[in-house]
Amino acid sequence: MEITDEYDAGLDFALLANRLTGTLDYYSKKTNNSLIYVGLPGILGDTQYLTNAASISNKGIEFSLGWADQIGDDWKYGFSGNIAHNKNLVEGLNGGQPLVGDLVGNFAVTRTDNGRPIGSYFLLENTGVFQNQAQIDASAQKDARAGDLIYKDISGPAGVPDGKIDDYDRAYFGSYQPKLTYGFNGNVGYKGLDLNFGFYGTAGSKIYNGKKAARGTNQLTDNIEASVAKDRWTPNNPSSTVPRATAGALKASTYFLEKGDFLRLNNLTLGYTLPTAMLAKAKISNLRLYVTGQNLFTLTGYSGFTPEILTAAGDRANLNQGVDVNTYPSTRTFAFGINLGF
Repeated sequence: MEITDEYDAGLDFALLANRLTGTLDYYSKKTNNSLIYVGLPGILGDTQYLTNAASISNKGIEFSLGWADQIGDDWKYGFSGNIAHNKNLVEGLNGGQPLVGDLVGNFAVTRTDNGRPIGSYFLLENTGVFQNQAQIDASAQKDARAGDLIYKDISGPAGVPDGKIDDYDRAYFGSYQPKLTYGFNGNVGYKGLDLNFGFYGTAGSKIYNGKKAARGTNQLTDNIEASVAKDRWTPNNPSSTVPRATAGALKASTYFLEKGDFLRLNNLTLGYTLPTAMLAKAKISNLRLYVTGQNLFTLTGYSGFTPEILTAAGDRANLNQGVDVNTYPSTRTFAFGINLGF
C-alpha cells in the first residue's frame, strides 16, 4: 500500500502597513511503497508490471517577497518575486534493481537508483573528437576512426580503467530536475493605464537532446540540422566539437547533454481603462481595452526548440524526464481584448 508522510512549516508576514509581504515555507514529503512500473525479463511474456516498489522523498524550501504601494492618487505599482529549491531522491527500490528509461537512438539514457533523483542521466563521458590515428592508438577505442567521439575510460568490472569502452564506463551526470525555480512579476498603473508582466525560469537543470541523438540511424542519408551538416568533422574540416557522419546511432553520452537553464517573459499586458465620466452617457460602468502577449522571449543556452520539456504521457514517463525527443516549440501568442461592464 502506498503511504505518504508529509511535514510542512511556514511563515507569512506583512510589514510597513502591508506594503511589504512575504512567505517562507519548508516541506518534507516521503512516499513509501510508491506504485511504479518495474521491468521484466522478456521470457515472461511482458516487459513490465505495476507494483509497490519504491520510496521517494521530496524536500524543499520556498520563499516569496512582494511590495505594493502608490504615489499620490495617480501612480500605483507592485512587484513580487519567488524562489524555490526542491531535492528529489529515490530512497528505497525494492530489491535494489535500478529502473532504466526508454531507449533513444538504441541506447538507454536515464537510470533511476537509490540515492539519486528520478530519471538521472547515466551516460558515457564525452571528452572530444578524435583528430588523428595517434590519438586513437593512445585511447581505449582502438577501432575508432578520426572524427569519432572520444569517451572517457572510467572503469572496468574491477573498478579501474580496463582499456575498453562499455557500460562499466557510464556514470551519473545530473538530471532534468532544477536546483532552483524562480519568478518575478510586476504591475505599474498611471491613471487609466496599466502594465503587467511576469517572468519565470529555472537554474541547475540538464536536458538530453534526444532529437539530436536520434536524428536518424544513418546520418549519411537522413535529414539532419543544417548546423551539423556544416560543422561536422571531415578530413577538410577537422572539427573538435561535432563528430563525423556515421551510418549508425551514436552512443548515449554527455555529448548530447546540455544546460537547461532559462528565463522566460511569460506574459506582458498593456491596458487602458476609460474614465467613468466618458462612459456614463452610454450607461457603461467599466470599459477596459488591452493587448497581451505570451511567451514573448526566452533566454537560454539550450540548442533545442525549448528548454521547457513536458513529461511525455505513458506508464514510464517519469523515468524519461528531460529527454527531448518529441517536444514542440513553445507557442507565442498575441491577443487584443475588451472588458465591458454595465
